[in-house]
Amino acid sequence: MPDIAANPPKSILHSLDSLERQLQTITEVSTSSLDAATRRVQKLTQEAERLEELRKAARASQDSATSPTSASSRQRSGTVSATAAADAAAAAAATPASEMMGAYIEDPERVAKINALYGTLTTIESLSPTLPLVLERLRTLRLIHTSAGTASATLDELEKRQGEQAEEIRQWRDALTKVEENLKDGEGTLQGNIKMVGDWVRDLEARIAKFS
Repeated sequence: MPDIAANPPKSILHSLDSLERQLQTITEVSTSSLDAATRRVQKLTQEAERLEELRKAARASQDSATSPTSASSRQRSGTVSATAAADAAAAAAATPASEMMGAYIEDPERVAKINALYGTLTTIESLSPTLPLVLERLRTLRLIHTSAGTASATLDELEKRQGEQAEEIRQWRDALTKVEENLKDGEGTLQGNIKMVGDWVRDLEARIAKFS
């Protein structure tokens, strides 16, 4: 019998538990929360693009200020610098939003998961009536696998005890065989002694008869 108890089906139980958690997460996610998350990601993406444009404008104004140009160029550069400074100040005022945006943009895997989940929302909604049954089935399967592991351990223990009992029975049989052999040997010796004593008795009786 395969030693299931020594090597329990951990991979199966782990897969069932992981799938159950994923299905629970899917059932708890609502359409409104997905829409809100999508809009938030789009807004943060737009803010990131706007911030990048402001940074490019600021660098361009700095490069124009350091290069030799005409007076009119300096004047235009000053105007651009002032505009860039104002935009930079506005961007600085929006620092908390930018930081929140960065937290999402720097994690493309999270954004991809949200988009993928949003794309499968229609399928999830169509399957939502059957999800409780699927979860219950998964719980039942996990219980069955756990019970199978426990039953296997119990069977292994019973087989071990049966093996020990079989060994004890064999030892008892060997001992009984030796006792029977000893009894047979003792019976033969006893019969020989009885015959010898009988001969002695008959000899004594004969001698006594002669004297009488």
